[in-house]
Amino acid sequence: MQAAERRVGAARSAPAVTRLLQRVAWWQQLASSEVGLQRLLDQIVDDYPPPTQDGAAAISKLLRLAERCGSLAALLSHLRSLQSGAGEEEGEEDTVQLLTMHRAKG
Repeated sequence: MQAAERRVGAARSAPAVTRLLQRVAWWQQLASSEVGLQRLLDQIVDDYPPPTQDGAAAISKLLRLAERCGSLAALLSHLRSLQSGAGEEEGEEDTVQLLTMHRAKG
């Protein structure tokens, strides 16, 4: 790709990056307020709905898990334990598959 093409590509993606950063700032405000984990995750899903049916199913599973965990700290701790293999004996019901952005895009 030539330098001019890279600049055009970067110029086109700048508004999208700006919007994403604005949304992340909003999510950080929600996370620090008393709205609760479920409301925060609902807002993120509203802002960026999953593009596929499989993605929607994974998000639903994550939302159910978040509801059971009750707080963002507890959810992240639980996901870390699953990722490290410590929670494997808990069964399929509690697992959430974490995807990289590349793999999630299909």
